[in-house]
Amino acid sequence: MRRLLSVSALGVPSRSLDFKTTGGEYLSISDAAAGGFNKDKCSWSTWFKRATLGAATEIIFAQNDNSSPIAGAYQISFNSANALDFRVSDGTTALHGRLITTATYTNTTTWKHLQVIWDRNNGTANSRMRIFINGTEETSFSSRTNPTNAMNDSAHTVTIGATANNANHNTGLLYQPAMFSNVIPASTSLINGSNPKDLRKISGLHYLLHTNSVDALEDDFVLGTNWTNNVGVIKSTDIP
Repeated sequence: MRRLLSVSALGVPSRSLDFKTTGGEYLSISDAAAGGFNKDKCSWSTWFKRATLGAATEIIFAQNDNSSPIAGAYQISFNSANALDFRVSDGTTALHGRLITTATYTNTTTWKHLQVIWDRNNGTANSRMRIFINGTEETSFSSRTNPTNAMNDSAHTVTIGATANNANHNTGLLYQPAMFSNVIPASTSLINGSNPKDLRKISGLHYLLHTNSVDALEDDFVLGTNWTNNVGVIKSTDIP
């Protein structure tokens, strides 16, 4: 008889991050503490499970202070129509890269995996900014602005679940948030169908919230540095 491996045996986190208990929770770390990463080529990965729908903006990842157009480096969020909105700034007053999906994400009972790609020097304009859900690329956008300039090398605070100035809070669950520097991992290295994989040995891993039942929630597996837990993000046993 085939034995099913437990979550811990698979080497993946046994807890997710809960941003919906009291409201206003988020994680933050200074740009200096986060360390340098390649802002010409990088990728973000996380599982998400939504809670409140239709908020003005709900941040997943950001290095931005809620300016519009953004004054920081990047912002990945849900908008008020529940679409995914990926923005990249070149540091000027003009937002120079943006994708807003036609698809909306309103399911509050199931987990989905998100991978977002930034590849500024890609010779194909439509491949410089990309969004994948459960390993399948989103190709329909209500708005697309292909970038030509470099991402702003911002000194803004790096955040998960809100902007740097404590706005646009996420109200759902996030699991295994990670960023990869100068590497765009294949989706198959991040997920196994509808199941998570152990990300800790993937090349280019820049940071990873590898949350379990023992370690402090804010410990970062790669950086070895604590994120600031603002308001009180807690652990949840609700995982993919």
